[in-house]
Amino acid sequence: YSAVFLLQLVTIIVLAVSLVLGFWKKEDASPLNEKDEKTTASENAGLFKKYEQFLTVLLFFIYTGAESSLGLWINSIMVEARHISISVSGYSTTAFYASIMAGRFISGIIVNRVGNMRMLRIGLVLGAAGSFMLIFSNNYAVIILGVSLVGLGLAPVYPCLMHITPTRFKKSVSDKLIGYQVGAAWIGGSILSAGMGVLLTRFSMGLLFPITFVLIIITFVVNEILHRNYKAIIDKV
Repeated sequence: YSAVFLLQLVTIIVLAVSLVLGFWKKEDASPLNEKDEKTTASENAGLFKKYEQFLTVLLFFIYTGAESSLGLWINSIMVEARHISISVSGYSTTAFYASIMAGRFISGIIVNRVGNMRMLRIGLVLGAAGSFMLIFSNNYAVIILGVSLVGLGLAPVYPCLMHITPTRFKKSVSDKLIGYQVGAAWIGGSILSAGMGVLLTRFSMGLLFPITFVLIIITFVVNEILHRNYKAIIDKV
């Protein structure tokens, strides 16, 4: 608790200093050239249909639910379903969250070169591959590898989905949607992880990995639908 307190205190101090020094102030916009005007027109031609707005919020509900459920229940699965000792099973949870941390750090460095959409696709494919490995293997080394792949894959999803929203929707729409997305993420993380616990207890602990795989696939498909519709609009600009 002391370590967490100190980390949060340092974060507050750094943010306060950055505000005082004006690190967050934007420079005055320069006159738009032809390329800028086309980009602005493309961004303003974003998706406005209600079901597309609903889908972009739903993505956060599903993704955060998958991440929270796996992080919360994987240790129980290792002990009760895979019969791994408690002293060893804890490493699976550590590997999951460590890989998320590493993935966020790495993706933050390369995302400007790779692009949000490509980063999302790579991440979700890695996450699906890792969860698929977890379904069929009882080998602890393979389980650690699978958990790490899921963590690495899911790491860029949240920031990339949020960063891509302003490019898909008009500013007046995206500003509100981002708020809904954050709310949906918290709700999904709470409801789906709790519901997962009820489901696993009532039926089978082994259902965690197949359900996680399905949730990741759904996230991939919904994101591709949004991207396809967005491209169809932009191509007309």
